[in-house]
Amino acid sequence: MSQEPDRQILLAFFPSRAQAEAAKAALGAAGFHQLHIDRVSRHARGDASILTNPLTGSFTSLAPGGGDGPEEAGAPLMGPVPGAGSSGLETDAPEKGYLLTIVAPARELDRAELVVREHGGLL
Repeated sequence: MSQEPDRQILLAFFPSRAQAEAAKAALGAAGFHQLHIDRVSRHARGDASILTNPLTGSFTSLAPGGGDGPEEAGAPLMGPVPGAGSSGLETDAPEKGYLLTIVAPARELDRAELVVREHGGLL
């Protein structure tokens, strides 16, 4: 499978799945076909014990304390929260949302951006 060399990726954030789906449908109608929606969150969810390292077959927690207690199992590493003043990463994105990934020729990205903005997306 060959891919055009001028393809680029556009990431658009939406606060609701309905908005992301509407933008995806509009982009599809406009001729964009490589579109994917993912649920995103700044915080970990679920249990890291279900993860498997493809090399070793296990996935141990990187959290301090060794992970022996139930409160340590799968604990995420703590890091600065964007906007807290220490990370330098400023964002207007809320805690949770939906990410629409658009793969398109570079010459078409302006048109895709307009559709995303019309549907309330954040680029």
